[in-house]
Amino acid sequence: MAGEWWEGKPDLAAGTRASYAGHIRKYLVPHLGRLRLDKLQARHVEAMFAAIEETNGHILECRESDDAKVRASVCGRRVISLSTKHRIRATLRSALSEAVRRPDLPVSVNIASHVRLPSCPRKRPLVWTPDRVRQWEKDATVPGEVMVWTPEQTRAFLVHARKYPWLYPMFHLIAIKGLRRGEAVGLPWSNTRLTDGQIDIRVQVVQLAWETITSTPKSAAGQRTITLDADTVKVLRA
Repeated sequence: MAGEWWEGKPDLAAGTRASYAGHIRKYLVPHLGRLRLDKLQARHVEAMFAAIEETNGHILECRESDDAKVRASVCGRRVISLSTKHRIRATLRSALSEAVRRPDLPVSVNIASHVRLPSCPRKRPLVWTPDRVRQWEKDATVPGEVMVWTPEQTRAFLVHARKYPWLYPMFHLIAIKGLRRGEAVGLPWSNTRLTDGQIDIRVQVVQLAWETITSTPKSAAGQRTITLDADTVKVLRA
């Protein structure tokens, strides 16, 4: 059912489509694929997440092993985060919502909505303060999942980036105007109006596994016009 639902959505963004496909192939089909829709219960989905967490524990345990062969056995395997589990549940919930709407399928309740997962609060960014930098230099400890440079650190990076003239203008644009990586990489000169001091964000480059594709931003708000300051115009013109 999940595969059929996914294939019937031709308007999905390429990145979203790849994400759905990965959830279906790696988790939903292996753990739930043998169950009939009318037999599927919340406990089955929760058992899937319990199995994922058990695999997480195995990967972490192997990474800490003194045996090189044991460590190598999980090389390249990543731990599934809580946020990814929420996205997997969201994929199943969307598929089951479609099933509930179809009169030819024996589904009246979207059980994914009743599956319990710990809340996943948005990660608050932390600033690389001098104390945190010293701790990182000492033992490579990263204090948080989202770390933010100070203005001084950003300035030091841009000074260093000047050594790479084919990349520096893009780094400058990202640092000063806050573009996403894909937006900066995908920005064509035709959307760069230096005389007006503006750029139009209408396309982005998205990486899917080893392939890159050009697409439009996912939301209408993502398609926007950004005003450039005089220094950025000078850098881009050069």
